Amino acid sequence: MDEPSLFDSEMAKANSCYTGLLPPEPNDAHDTARHHDELDLRYVPDGKLFPSDDDVEPSAEIDFLHGQFRSVVAGDGFPCLGARLALNEHTYRFGVYERLASIESVAGMGRDLRRFVSEQKRYVDVREELGRNHSFGHYTSFVALFRLPIPTSEAEFEDLLWQHLQLLHDHDQPGWDPTRSATPGDPHFAFCFASRAFFIVGFNPHASELPRRFAYCTLVFNAEYQIDRLHDEGRFVPFANGIRHRYEELAGRINPSIPVDVEAVQDETRVYSGVHHPEGGPWTCPLHVRPDVVDARPGQA
Repeated sequence: MDEPSLFDSEMAKANSCYTGLLPPEPNDAHDTARHHDELDLRYVPDGKLFPSDDDVEPSAEIDFLHGQFRSVVAGDGFPCLGARLALNEHTYRFGVYERLASIESVAGMGRDLRRFVSEQKRYVDVREELGRNHSFGHYTSFVALFRLPIPTSEAEFEDLLWQHLQLLHDHDQPGWDPTRSATPGDPHFAFCFASRAFFIVGFNPHASELPRRFAYCTLVFNAEYQIDRLHDEGRFVPFANGIRHRYEELAGRINPSIPVDVEAVQDETRVYSGVHHPEGGPWTCPLHVRPDVVDARPGQA
């Protein structure tokens, strides 16, 4: 008999923190309203894509931390256009957890991230109802903020980030996104959870790159299929160049860990933490992928 998942345990339930904003209201001037002055955060009940006004409000601390992080990403200089769109359309989830790389936080955050993955199809359904030209739900993000620790360096943050991802992977069900390699170091590799590939953006207080600097360790999970869609639609190059331009305006230079050619295939795990790991350097992805995951992939014995 299979052991129950860590993410279904009482520990996971006790450490879960799955919040979202009330849905944007209709607006005559735009298909989706963007009321930045009305940021009502609520716990999102099971089965609902958006919370309602009468759903449970999070603590004042969680509401404050949400506002602090949102102010960073929504700021005029923040380079990631996709993250800003997710904030504008309220299509992101926000969770606060006690300690990065602790089993309690892994349990609660993993439970919430698994739920986030399960909701993606529902965003597609809503978009189809709104009309074929509607962009609602094209960009979604899961934001996990950790109260502790406050690392003493970005190197310490990077170590904690990979410890946390390793624990998530160790307790995940066998499965891997079929669009990505399961071999760390492969140019097509990406971290996967609940069979969904993610591009991860880490923030910490000591980030050498200004756009990655924030008072608390924070991980943002962005589904890779969103990037794939940009490629399929022929919009990736202008989208990536727009981010590069905004990054250069904010930081005064291009991020040295990003390849010169925006269309280059690379091991993107080098940039998860924000620590400089230039292409061709000695750094290798430290994630140990479980043998049962590799064996379960199509084409494997």
